[in-house]
Amino acid sequence: MLDELCRRAGFLPRSIDAVGFVAGPGSFTGIRIAAAVSQALARASGAKLHALGSADLLAMAAQRQREQTSQPARLMTVLPSRRDRYYCAQFSAGQERLMEVPNRLLDGDQLVAEVRAACGAEPLYVALGHGVDQDGLAGLHGLVGAAGDELVCQPVPVGSELLLEHACQRHAASAEAATVDAAGEQRLAGLPIYVEGDTPWQPKAEPKPKQAGP
Repeated sequence: MLDELCRRAGFLPRSIDAVGFVAGPGSFTGIRIAAAVSQALARASGAKLHALGSADLLAMAAQRQREQTSQPARLMTVLPSRRDRYYCAQFSAGQERLMEVPNRLLDGDQLVAEVRAACGAEPLYVALGHGVDQDGLAGLHGLVGAAGDELVCQPVPVGSELLLEHACQRHAASAEAATVDAAGEQRLAGLPIYVEGDTPWQPKAEPKPKQAGP
């Protein structure tokens, strides 16, 4: 697939300067596959590797969507996890790429309470990432109706074009940096696959005590 994409674009894989991939938080399997393929491609081509945050990409897409409308400036991103839990991050007004509150793992009720608290401070725009079950967030939509213009909550698509643009921006910023740690370019330190309290494995159920015989 990668070879075919390069042929369509008219260049050889070894001519790639940078490789960007979504590093989460998100699906364990999907992120690990993306990281492994990206590392292999970067090593084979000598390209620089850039791990991109899911919440940052969603915030960029929401900003583009807000530029065409008069939506609240303050931003919260919501991405799906497992078992009715969500990754939630907040971004300051006018600084969509600078996280004010880092990714946290919240259940549905906690997310509604978080939105209510944030909306009470100033108008809020909640960007729902792909895969968020809106039917499971009935309390959030009830809150949207009650808050009126103070709260906007809607799905925000993130296309491959935005991923490419963000990777190019990261690559340009690293090229302009005064000092570059060459070893660190290939090191995925702090890969944000998970946040605190998140795990892909179900906890083991406690064994049931044996009932005494008659």
